[in-house]
Amino acid sequence: MNHTVSAVILAGGKGTRLSPLTQDTPKPMINVLGKPVIEYVFDSLCRTSVSKAYVTTMYLPWQIEALGKRYKNIELSYVREKTPLGTAGAVKNAVDTADSDAYLVLSGDGIFDFDLQKAIDFHFEKNADVTIVSYKTENPLSYGVILYDSDGRISRFTEKPPWPQVVSGNVNTGIYIVNRDIIDVIPKDTEFDFAHRLFPGLLAENRALYAYEAEGT
Repeated sequence: MNHTVSAVILAGGKGTRLSPLTQDTPKPMINVLGKPVIEYVFDSLCRTSVSKAYVTTMYLPWQIEALGKRYKNIELSYVREKTPLGTAGAVKNAVDTADSDAYLVLSGDGIFDFDLQKAIDFHFEKNADVTIVSYKTENPLSYGVILYDSDGRISRFTEKPPWPQVVSGNVNTGIYIVNRDIIDVIPKDTEFDFAHRLFPGLLAENRALYAYEAEGT
């Protein structure tokens, strides 16, 4: 069975930790080795079956929107946020869930070489409601830690734990594959976060949350 997947690229934040670099430039538009960071995200999508991406904007949005409505084989659609909606709220605001079976959610300011198509295939093979792309690190203190079994089924989250509470070296990369029926239950026009609110709630309901352990950097 063929599944349709669209992407949502979260690119509305101010990137205050990189100030003054972001004083006049959105973080996704900072130049790295000759091109904006967000174009590396687009390139990662070009290596998947995804052909459409929603890009959420808010801070200096016109700079990102000037990239145009297409990047190689990816159709781009821009959605401006009037107020911060959090990660899940921004996705809810951006998409029309009639157009895809699931949504690949990424940050517009990250550079990585993960094989996202393998993560998408994993998601549907497991019949998951949500798949979180995880990564093994020796220093998990600055990330959300995920505990999952040998099949990838998630049993526990710990957000930025101190060393005594570190139960795993597998961390949340902020890359998600989320079924459209899960998007449908996110409250509209409300600030709502994936890691802090949606995922713990789904876990409490025993929904099928899986972790795909990515290789690369």
